[in-house]
Parts: sequence; C-alpha cells; structure tokens
Amino acid sequence: MKCSRSAAASKTASAAPAEAAEVQAATKTVSTPKSGADMPVDLRGATKPPGAPAEGPPAAAGKGAGAAPYASGEAHSAANAIKLNKNLASQQQVGEIGSRIAGEGTGVPFRDAERFAGQYGGRPADWVKMSSSSHVAPDGTKFQTHWVQNMSTGQRVEFKTKIAGGAQ
Repeated sequence: MKCSRSAAASKTASAAPAEAAEVQAATKTVSTPKSGADMPVDLRGATKPPGAPAEGPPAAAGKGAGAAPYASGEAHSAANAIKLNKNLASQQQVGEIGSRIAGEGTGVPFRDAERFAGQYGGRPADWVKMSSSSHVAPDGTKFQTHWVQNMSTGQRVEFKTKIAGGAQ
C-alpha cells in the first residue's frame, strides 16, 4: 500500500490555523492495492471517499443536516429487508404442519419412498412428500418449502425451497 501526506487536507478560511494544521497532520492519501486509486484517510479513524473535504464525508444533497451521507446505504438496507422477509417466511414455512402432495392418502405415488425408507428407516408407505403454504415476498418472488416426512415418527428430512415457475 503506497502512502503520502495530503496537502489538500485544509479547512475553510474561517477555521483556526491550529485546527487546520491538526487536520492536515492527521490526513494522508493511501493508494488501494486493487484499484490503485488514491483515497484520503483520516488518521483519527474515519476513511473518506475521494473528493471529500478533510472534515468528513459530504452531506446528502437536499436531505438536511444529520441525513445519511450515502444513498447506497438505503438501497443496501432495502435489499437486506427483502432477504430478511424471505428468510423469516421460510423459517415459518418449515414450522407448518404442511399438506401432503405425494404418498399415501394423496392419490399421487411417492416414487422415492424406497430410498427414504432405506436411508432414514421405517417403511416406504410411511414416507410422504409435503408442502408448506405459499409466500409472496415484497419483490414479487413466490415460493414454498417442500420436505419429506415419515408420518409414523414425524421425522422431517430434505427441506427444499421451491420458487414458483422454477424447476421442481
């Protein structure tokens, strides 16, 4: 990492000379290893994007004092909110009683029952394919959780999330 002192770290004309000298002494320019771009670094703890004044990051345009300085944080939070919604819905679906979609009592044969009986125990007739209710996430994604359950013991195995329109 290449470092050099920044002469650009200065305060406005109204700032006290001692304060400006402190800021200039506490700021250096660092070249990042990946991009090679120079980025001012405040040695007192804050990293600033290129072009930001020495006293801190730029204020959000038109948002007033105290506003979040970078709009990308808002988009990141929205994306995380959708992920959290999907995760919580999936956890809720796993906790459901569910409905049978293949196996005994459905009229649809469960073709993989032999494998489950051999791998997890029990009789092939005990194993059924189950489905949760559907959930539609805020981004429009519709999904269900499927699993295989031994109806004699209640054991549930091989949970899968199925997205509407996706391959089963």
